[in-house]
Amino acid sequence: MAQGRRLLVIHLVAVLLPCIIIGLVGYKWLRLEEDVQARRSKDAAEIEAAQLRQDLSQYLRSVNQEILAAYSRAQESEPPFRTPPGIPHVVTSAHLFSAKGALLYPDYDAALERAVRDYESSVSSRREWQQSLARAESLETQGKSAEAERVIQEAMKPEASPSLQAAQLLHLGRLTLAAHRYDLAESRAVRIFQCCAATRDEYGLSFVLYAAAQLVATWEARGRSQKEWPPLAERLREMLRKGIIGHPQDAHDIFELALPFRDQPISSSLLDEAEQTADRIRKQTETGRLLEKWIASVRPDSKSASLQFILSTFRSEGSPQLAGVYAVEDGRMLVALYPQEELTLWLQTWAQERGHFDVSLLQDSQRRQGNTPWNSGLSPEAPEFRLTLQARESDPSTQERRRALFAVALGAAILLTVIVGYYSLRDASRELKTASLRSSFITGVTHELKTPLTSLRLLAETLRLKRARDPATADELLDAMVVESERLTRLIDNVLSFSRIERGTRTYRKVEIDLSEAVMEAIERTHHIIKQAGFSLLEERSEERLQVCADPEALTQALSNLLGNAVKYSGRSREIRLGVHRRGREAEIQITDRGIGISKSDQKRIFESYYRAPEAAAEAAGAGLGLALVRHFAEAHGGRVTVASEPGKGSTFSLWLPLSSSVEKSSARESGFAGLSGRQDG
Repeated sequence: MAQGRRLLVIHLVAVLLPCIIIGLVGYKWLRLEEDVQARRSKDAAEIEAAQLRQDLSQYLRSVNQEILAAYSRAQESEPPFRTPPGIPHVVTSAHLFSAKGALLYPDYDAALERAVRDYESSVSSRREWQQSLARAESLETQGKSAEAERVIQEAMKPEASPSLQAAQLLHLGRLTLAAHRYDLAESRAVRIFQCCAATRDEYGLSFVLYAAAQLVATWEARGRSQKEWPPLAERLREMLRKGIIGHPQDAHDIFELALPFRDQPISSSLLDEAEQTADRIRKQTETGRLLEKWIASVRPDSKSASLQFILSTFRSEGSPQLAGVYAVEDGRMLVALYPQEELTLWLQTWAQERGHFDVSLLQDSQRRQGNTPWNSGLSPEAPEFRLTLQARESDPSTQERRRALFAVALGAAILLTVIVGYYSLRDASRELKTASLRSSFITGVTHELKTPLTSLRLLAETLRLKRARDPATADELLDAMVVESERLTRLIDNVLSFSRIERGTRTYRKVEIDLSEAVMEAIERTHHIIKQAGFSLLEERSEERLQVCADPEALTQALSNLLGNAVKYSGRSREIRLGVHRRGREAEIQITDRGIGISKSDQKRIFESYYRAPEAAAEAAGAGLGLALVRHFAEAHGGRVTVASEPGKGSTFSLWLPLSSSVEKSSARESGFAGLSGRQDG
């Protein structure tokens, strides 16, 4: 993305800079030659108001786009209670909504609920931890604190979630604090700050504030609390500023922490910052909920480009406020609220730089009576707000000269800019797309190579260390090594084949072969994978002998790729159907799965080199070559490959090959099926 921006900037500077210089010189020259004062009339005011509304709408739309981009990055990467990023001074608040009008960001209550769900899912998913905790609490009630601590330490796992780690450290800290082991209690509380700062318990209470209370208790027991409190308070202030803590319910816990140290200045600063953060979150939450109810009445029609951004009126406590609703293609909406004073300042700046009238933005109740300037509505959806334009007492006047020449020169420059920019950006975008696809290809190939190599190494080390308990286990490990080596071989064959295709050196040795034998060979190659994944392979065989003129190895590779894809993208289904049919003068090989399926838009692109559908990329790793190789094979043999699929219901890939001339013509009514053979692998 950064490379794309750099290329765009380079092209724009190289093409537009000369045109901008010409335009500026011509503009100055034209301004010096102008000697006729522009007319100040109602018509001129209407034109200027229309341009003003258009520019204001474009400006506010660009502001919303910037905020949306910042919000999109912040939803996953930013701390849950941080001040929303990217809000300029012209906006008081901005909220992102889903296509159905539900509040997405900032939604601090949802962030709190996510933290609670993370804790509940972490604890409920670790049954051994619950058992260990119950046992530890039982031992603690019996006065066996040391044994209780040992039970909790044994239950701690490196792979545990931050929520679970925080709960474990908190229990251990409480036990060590009760046992007067203050150094250990303090270190465990500090570890919560380091590893689990954003975690909360099932009540939504911050583990960091639990840990802070534990630190204070430790210091009080050792008579060090007054000395140690300032660094801790500063650390909490930093976490408030970063948004790690700050929910309104945190303010009470922070007040309880700071109460014993209320005489210290740092405590007052901490409490003020906590209250300010809580007030900000309360106000933004309240505004977001009010907007959530209001947004349904002004939701733009996503099919209408003119309604992608609208200015409307939002009423809060009876006072109208200007709101901008920006609709995104995916249906989401960003609603920004604008202060009237800031918009008036922007309008006045615009009027000074580009206009011939003095401009103000007023509500109907603020309009002056008597010598009223010309008024124009700001937006049909915001009738309470109007633009007022007042002609200036004096304006510089100049005579228009050489306007036609200037217009022709500027038009030629713009035309040249459009032509050169179009072809330059088109070539650059193609290169960027190719580079992106190749990068994804390298990543996918590397991942797929690493997986079987890692498995082979682990299996070999297991055999070398003689960890197999019996010959049967050793055989299973050897079988697994065979599967992984075959998988590695197929991937390398795909890459080599595709490399030859790109170089134009890929050749096929076509011979007359029995199609059933080629299908059986492909099944044998993928038998281990099908069996290992627990799949059932149902075959539909034709009683008639079908022969095609093809490269046997390439045909086997193409069928193996289709079978491998069926295994990878079957989701929870464990059934694959393989059928061989005669269709007139063609043979059709069908491979059907009941997996994740392919959307209509992606069905047109899945046979492209390096391309992978988003659903497939999320399901399993890959290089994006298999289907491209199948298509190349089919077309090189005078055939084709087709797909019929529906998301969530599976896919059927059909490889069509022309029958050999030696095959006798069958009747069109002949079915050519022997029914289900009942073969099941796995």
